[in-house]
Formats: sequence, structure tokens, C-alpha cells
Amino acid sequence: MSPILRILLSTILLCQLIVPPLSLQAKDIFIAVEASGTQNGTKENPYVDFSLALAEVKPGDNILIRGGTYSLNSPLRITINGSAGLPVTISGYNNEKVVFDFSKYVVPKGQEGVNGPPYPHDFGAITILNSKYVTVKNLSVVRSKCAGIQARGSSFVKIQNCITHDTYSSGVSAWDSDSILIEGNDVSLACNLGPHEAITVSRSKNFNVINNTV
Repeated sequence: MSPILRILLSTILLCQLIVPPLSLQAKDIFIAVEASGTQNGTKENPYVDFSLALAEVKPGDNILIRGGTYSLNSPLRITINGSAGLPVTISGYNNEKVVFDFSKYVVPKGQEGVNGPPYPHDFGAITILNSKYVTVKNLSVVRSKCAGIQARGSSFVKIQNCITHDTYSSGVSAWDSDSILIEGNDVSLACNLGPHEAITVSRSKNFNVINNTV
């Protein structure tokens, strides 16, 4: 084998080791209040339907939400999995103000399951449910008739720099979870006629609750 060919093959092998395959590279998926034309999750053609973004998210991806008020009549229950080196991030985009208004949500009465609680109002308006390695940051939740932002049955979840205001129960909470960080959030008018605490951590382990304003 010629020296030049040997150097070329070595360079190709080195590039394969350094550059991760496309399936492992992080992708930005955009959501906006309104969109025109074809919705494909790009910055130019963002999704309006959250379920479309969640359906395609993979470890390492970022769901970036454009500024505006999202008036929702049903809660967001998000089940996605990142990995230790490739967490999934759900965040407001570039410091734009993102507000989720759940005043139109009518909470069903009765039990969530036949064996009793958790009841519907025990969940969050945004719930990270049965998920791993997810970060939620820079979002606001207002006028929720249940909790605000919650991790439930999840692990390695971070809830950071979020705002909750006027929630029936906890503004931020974690239930039945492991390795949870609740940091830098602003919680006001929580537990408005409802149960629990402004920030609740229950039946969970390995958690940190730091630098929050209540």
C-alpha cells in the first residue's frame, strides 16, 4: 500500500471516529403559536401541533418553542427519553417569552384510575411522565386548574428557570421520581384552593431544590 493511500485511509477512519453518525447529532425542532405553509419543525416552518414534535424527537434533540401565548384546553403529558450524554431539552427559544395558558382546561372529576389517586388534578399542566434525561426550561405556565410543571415516574429530569402562576396545586413538583433538579424557578399563587405545597417533591429520591423563588 502506498504511503499516500495509507494516509488517506487513516484520515477517513479518524473522521469516522470523531464525527458521530447523523442519527446521534442533535436536531432543533421548532414549535410556534402559528405557522403557514408546510409544517416540518424547522425554524422557518415550525410545528403548531406539539404531538408532531414529540413524535420525532430523539436523544440529544432540542424542542425550541417560539415566543407567544399558547392557550391549551388539555394538559401536555410528555413521555420521551434522552440518554446520559444526549438529554432532550424542551425550552423557550432564545429568551423569547413562552406562556402556556391552561384556563380553558376543564379537569375531569373522579379518579384517574380505578384504585384511587393520582386524580386528574394531581398531574401537571405539563407533565414529564415516565421519561428519562429531559430538561424543561424557560417556560411559563399560568392559570392551571391542576399543578404547573411536574415530573412523574421519571428520572434525570431538570426543571429550570420556569415560571408558574395561579395553579390549583403545586407550581413545580416531582412524584415517584429519581435524580431530579428543580432550580431557579419562580412560583407564585400556587396551591390556589388546592392541596400540596408550592414546590412539592414526594416519594422521590436523589433530588435537589435550589435557588427557587416562592
